Amino acid sequence: MAEAPGAGKRGWSDATLLLAGHGSRLNKASSRATRLVADDLNERALFGEVRAAFLRDEPPLRGALQGVETPIVYVVPYFACRGHMTAQVIPAKLGLEGPITDRVGGEGGRQRILVCDPVGDHPRVPDIVAGRVRQVMADHRLVPERTRVVIVGHGTDRDTESERRTREVALALRDHGVEASAEAAFIEQEPLVDLWAERSPATDAIMVPYFMSLGYHVADDIPARLGLNPDDPGLARLGREWPAAGPYEVSGRRLWYTRAVGYEPEMADLVVETVAAMDRSG
Repeated sequence: MAEAPGAGKRGWSDATLLLAGHGSRLNKASSRATRLVADDLNERALFGEVRAAFLRDEPPLRGALQGVETPIVYVVPYFACRGHMTAQVIPAKLGLEGPITDRVGGEGGRQRILVCDPVGDHPRVPDIVAGRVRQVMADHRLVPERTRVVIVGHGTDRDTESERRTREVALALRDHGVEASAEAAFIEQEPLVDLWAERSPATDAIMVPYFMSLGYHVADDIPARLGLNPDDPGLARLGREWPAAGPYEVSGRRLWYTRAVGYEPEMADLVVETVAAMDRSG
């Protein structure tokens, strides 16, 4: 359990933490990782209250601050990177003016609401991803020269941030002790994850979905693009207690598929550190 760096003398007992997730009306598993982190942080009792709310699930972000009376509220987007959703959509749904909003709170007192950086942009994320990759390689005695690590991001022409962060994480793996080669691949832009084998002679591959939840893309879309059966029991178990599935034989290659990054247990610590960073910057 991490301590509360940056909490200072004030602490956070007079603050509310709101985790803002994406969620899905069609796939309830999409909000599970966010809820698990909220549960973890409620158990630590670092904040007066911890809530989770979603763009496309219950409870909705719109109205999520109703009844919150603490003088300080931290909003931490449980997203893989910054972008339009974290910078515009989440503040708009919450009725905020921008990164910092001062308003009249409960019982007529002043309330300050601070929108933090998304947790996926925390500088320790590459080390956490590298740790998962190193564990898979050690468990299965993979040879670095024959192994390819693929960090799979969303990617979109509408916003370059997903591409930026996915590539950043892939490039940082070697600095964090991953000896195998690594690349970023995407589901909506080049290089497509579907064609990873055409770009590499590696006989073994570790696929890491750079997403914060087990939504449609992680549970169905990416496995299907890789030639896997999305209904495979090993893939269905991926989550907090099951970090990786495989090996699978695909076109003469061996392939491992890890849980979404948002399920890594250290993510709760990164949320705490993200709040502390907001304190230091303000």
